[in-house]
Amino acid sequence: MIELAAENGALPVEHEAHWLAELPDREAIPWLDDPTHPNAVGHRRMADHMLRTLGLGEPTEL
Repeated sequence: MIELAAENGALPVEHEAHWLAELPDREAIPWLDDPTHPNAVGHRRMADHMLRTLGLGEPTEL
């Protein structure tokens, strides 16, 4: 993914690495609806991480 982003001048957002860092000793169950799909909390965590990575500022509370 990093190579593809570099070839296209894009900034990669490493969601898997972020999830593993945030939940190192436990399953991501609080962030998932099923083993594959994020729930509302998971989607929010992904959006927050993307905003920070892209330099678009800190997320605000809903």
